[in-house]
Amino acid sequence: MLYLFISEEKHISIECYPRWDIQAVIIMAGGMLSSATHATWGKDFTEPCGNQLQATIIRHGQTHLTDRVSHTVACQTDDRDEKAFRAFIYNNGFTES
Repeated sequence: MLYLFISEEKHISIECYPRWDIQAVIIMAGGMLSSATHATWGKDFTEPCGNQLQATIIRHGQTHLTDRVSHTVACQTDDRDEKAFRAFIYNNGFTES
């Protein structure tokens, strides 16, 4: 299962990084949380949540799916801060243009 979370403001959160010539970083969540994990993290059982994050990076008009999968809890109502987007850039070897 794959989730592309849309924020509560009804827009998709996509970040761009001109210094790296990266037009977009899109973080996707996959996997499914068990009932026990939902409870441990205090999440509503009806809320879509994943336990794996991966990113698509668009650079020079080409799409790159990151090799690294981040294993963490991510739910639709959770915000991703810029550190999460930048981590995918750094951890996948992208450098400034």
